[in-house]
Amino acid sequence: MLNIPAPRFRKRRGRAKRPAQQSAPGVALVLESAIFQGDDAPQWVQLGFDRAISIAGLNGAQITVVDGALESVTYRATGSASLVNPTTVRINLVSIGPSEGPDVVMTATGATGIVAMDDAGTWAGVSDLVLPYP
Repeated sequence: MLNIPAPRFRKRRGRAKRPAQQSAPGVALVLESAIFQGDDAPQWVQLGFDRAISIAGLNGAQITVVDGALESVTYRATGSASLVNPTTVRINLVSIGPSEGPDVVMTATGATGIVAMDDAGTWAGVSDLVLPYP
């Protein structure tokens, strides 16, 4: 009969890994105000939200303003952007072509990159929102 000695060093088994806790998605941002300045250069849109925002990931190409009432021009929010206060951003607009219509309307997708500072909640955007709002 053969005696097989026990190994001197046994590999320690680590504790069972806990599944990573997924943080709850942030509460959606709520647009409280939107103002358009189109008759004087530079043209801009100012958006006010219900809580502090971050514009670090802003994608202005996702925001379009159609000025059918004043200048008959379509704009994209790809100009410079700055925070007016913690809850409000002002974005300069760039003309991208002519427009028609009786109103000034803004459309923004959910991919604008505007997020809440507290919980990274995102803004869902708007479709054909008549400006000024409210």
